[in-house]
Amino acid sequence: FTLAENNVLRLEGPAAITLELRQGVRYFEDETARLLAESGLQWSYRHGGVWLPFDSVKADAGRIMLEKRTSLAMEPDQEGRICIRCAGRPPMTLTVEQTALTSAPLEPCPAQQLFAGDLPIEGEGYCFGSRPAAYSLFYIRSDTVLSKAGARAALKLDISPIVFDPPAQGPEYRFSQPIIDKRSAVAAKPDDVRVAGVVWEYYNGVGWRQLEVSGSRNPFSCRQEGPYETIFRVPEDLQPAEVNAETGYYIRARVAEVENAFSMYQRWIVPFCKGASLQWQYEAPSRA
Repeated sequence: FTLAENNVLRLEGPAAITLELRQGVRYFEDETARLLAESGLQWSYRHGGVWLPFDSVKADAGRIMLEKRTSLAMEPDQEGRICIRCAGRPPMTLTVEQTALTSAPLEPCPAQQLFAGDLPIEGEGYCFGSRPAAYSLFYIRSDTVLSKAGARAALKLDISPIVFDPPAQGPEYRFSQPIIDKRSAVAAKPDDVRVAGVVWEYYNGVGWRQLEVSGSRNPFSCRQEGPYETIFRVPEDLQPAEVNAETGYYIRARVAEVENAFSMYQRWIVPFCKGASLQWQYEAPSRA
């Protein structure tokens, strides 16, 4: 038999899948899970047109725990359904009233693509360019994590500040005074220019909407040392978007405020992204 759930089972890297078997009597759930996991049945997933076995199968409290430790993606069948399959002959007839699934990564998932506005970031680069301005955009793509509607996701950004010091200036004298006392001259101090506020957004099929986040709400200000972790719940209405001719699941950060943007003597502190990874965790299982 096969079970399908396209969002939960959209897995490209090492991951763990938890299958809950729901029956009227709890004792039956424990026994059914044990028989399905320990009776020589083969649990497998589809990749490259063939069924590959999971690396680990075990039963625990009425649940079946499956692990895929490879980086092979679980691919859909001819009808577009991503499935797991159980093959073999159990020692007795088994009846299940309902099944539910959750999944979680065994290691962080690197972001598939990063864009600083119209420019792709290959490996590492400036999040909003070398001179951020209001409405500058930073896109993060992860089809694996951002397709997990309702799951709690964590975005970890490795950001370092790049400092652009202004040209040196001499001391400031008060030429309005009849006598200039050079001993009281004050050296000019530049104003720090940094990204002071951002708005996180996602695409819902109609337009970009605000995404509620916690943790590091603005990791681009570079006021503290990283790595930074931004927590959010994947919206139920998040839809694929086309960004720079690449279609996938995205979230983005939009610059809302740049501190001291109009200062006459500026010292730029610019966020430089060295990497981005995401993880997810389901709080409740999804019905197959």
